[in-house]
Amino acid sequence: MEGESIPEPWSTLSCHTPNLRLWRADGCWIGPGVSQWDEELPIQLLAVLTTVDPPT
Repeated sequence: MEGESIPEPWSTLSCHTPNLRLWRADGCWIGPGVSQWDEELPIQLLAVLTTVDPPT
């Protein structure tokens, strides 16, 4: 996707969350994932809730 703009929160998530499961409910995207922002930081379980559609 070189040169294309990826909207938030997808841009940040794609850098630090290698696996995110998504589903849509009531007009929102919901997704649990596992993230590690840096090798020295702990692995974190996170949840995403947004109305912004993921890139295709």
